[in-house]
Amino acid sequence: MNITFIGCPFQTSYGDYIQDLGQALKKQGARKVQWIGSKCGCGDREEQIRNFITRDCDYFELPVISHYVSTRPMRRRVKFAIKHVFDDMRARKFEALTDGEADAVHFQQTLGAFGSDAVFRWLKIRSHARKVVTVHELDAPQLAFTQGNRLYNLAHAVLVHDHKMGERLVELGVEPQRIHPICHGARISDTPPKPRAQRRDIMMFAGHTAMRSKGVDTAIAAYAALKRELGDEAPRLLIHGYFLDTPPEGLELARIHGVQDSVIWLNCIDIGELYKVYAQALLCILPYTGSFAGLACSVAAAQGVPVVGTDIAGIPEHLGDDYTRVAQQNPEELCAGMLGLVRDEAAWNAMSSRAYARAKRELDWNEVARRTLAVYGRASA
Repeated sequence: MNITFIGCPFQTSYGDYIQDLGQALKKQGARKVQWIGSKCGCGDREEQIRNFITRDCDYFELPVISHYVSTRPMRRRVKFAIKHVFDDMRARKFEALTDGEADAVHFQQTLGAFGSDAVFRWLKIRSHARKVVTVHELDAPQLAFTQGNRLYNLAHAVLVHDHKMGERLVELGVEPQRIHPICHGARISDTPPKPRAQRRDIMMFAGHTAMRSKGVDTAIAAYAALKRELGDEAPRLLIHGYFLDTPPEGLELARIHGVQDSVIWLNCIDIGELYKVYAQALLCILPYTGSFAGLACSVAAAQGVPVVGTDIAGIPEHLGDDYTRVAQQNPEELCAGMLGLVRDEAAWNAMSSRAYARAKRELDWNEVARRTLAVYGRASA
């Protein structure tokens, strides 16, 4: 089977996702994997400096016209018309660059140039290949103008990473039989995870926008309580994500709670380094109130790092019962969950072993690729 991906070509979490899935698809028997990408307009550092994750990509640039809100009707109409033209040009360019031998074309929907406007226009273009969409994020336009979401029914399959996204798409008019849940994958090493004695630090993934929906305020408040309890024995809190500079509001939160010297902002690190950092981690905390935590869940599990997190953002789908669940926006409960694993070596060892076993069984990229190929096959049929 020949596969074409449409998605972010830079060193972001989305670029990492496409690269790892593409490599795994080849291992599982895909003959050829093509990658089409463009500047998406997200503003991340990796996009601004054109830090490609691969040069083996059919790349092009077109202006990215953002959604424009104005109180003046004429300005709104003009901006909408301009945006419509460029979205249509982008969709047609995606189709024109697609390999004529592609059996399935897999669009990775995120934001900007890879957002809903481009997806829906691309879906309306006739093609000999099966069209598949993975919905990583829902954007503002499709939530404001919900009727357009029925265009997902032009796709042969729609992939999601957690059941809440699937349920939301059904509410927006997508036919349930088109929706297929497949978790975010992980690189699984044959080397067993490091023992607890060689671990240090607490990890947190703050995504592309550090303060939104990730519970950073809850995390820092809980960490401050942990540090008061453990004193100098407390591990550091390391926060990483896909942001250019350390968020000022994050620095201010750490200062208010008196832990500015123990909260380390790693900001943006590449995926290879990320696995190395998690291999040294004692815990991972994910007090999310929204968004998606699949990347952090899969990397943590692959390195045998116990997770303390909420019950949304794809965390239950990726970790099942093999993590410590806490309520949203509850620093006291988050602190207690961390303390329990820091102080109880047997509980830590059990959680680490179960998470790693689950990663090998459910989250290995080869398993994710096998399931994805099965979806392509059903779509072709």
